[in-house]
Amino acid sequence: MRSYSFSQRATAVSYVSIPSGTISSPSNLTIAFTKNGVTIPNTSSMSVVGNDIRLTLGYYLAQTVNDGMTYVISDTGVPIITGTIKILAAPAPTGVYLFSVGNLPGVLTANIFLAITNPATSNRTISFAGAFISSGTTGAATSAIPLRGRRATGVSGGTLQASSEITKLNSSYPDAFAEIRTDNPSATLGSAIFNSPSPRAQGAQSVGTVHDVELPPGSPPFLLIPGESAILRTASGETTQSWNITIVWAEI
Repeated sequence: MRSYSFSQRATAVSYVSIPSGTISSPSNLTIAFTKNGVTIPNTSSMSVVGNDIRLTLGYYLAQTVNDGMTYVISDTGVPIITGTIKILAAPAPTGVYLFSVGNLPGVLTANIFLAITNPATSNRTISFAGAFISSGTTGAATSAIPLRGRRATGVSGGTLQASSEITKLNSSYPDAFAEIRTDNPSATLGSAIFNSPSPRAQGAQSVGTVHDVELPPGSPPFLLIPGESAILRTASGETTQSWNITIVWAEI
């Protein structure tokens, strides 16, 4: 049985390549984790690319409390690779940023108002902290279609915002590496993250409340790995609706 130990950073979702040799079939692979003789629930995932087993620990398994745990990968029930995993402390963010845009009129057809993208070549991680959304109407508006946050890939087009339009929470931070796009960029839509209710009015204009979108206390961070984006989009709307959007993120 081959021995291979490695280090993994807490909260990271990047894979670790483990030389595998001959594998009967990827579907026959299983993995188990233990520490001090106690089994740790498996939240990892594995894939096989060429002669490598690519292991993703995920957030919960890669916590410092599991530092020094042992893993065993088996093929058809026969152990083939074992080792220990050192969990590294999470790095401090290199910067925290926000971008804000206001008075965006509603659009009758599907429209992406804002997209934040972690460039495919960044080799870094974006931790999406949340959004502040307010809305109102300039006249009658009856559409109940919400503004939805989604994961996305393949974001392009629209208007790429200059780094000078991105606010640094500390002026000493470097320029953000995140790409911010407005004006309906194209994207391949992923799963939904949140919904923000749309403003409605019978006739006179109205002003809605601010919707503070944030993760529940104690939950893992919402991460964008290289090539991933988060978008804010309506499937339809009315031109009498108006949106104000601010997003906040950290770069790791």
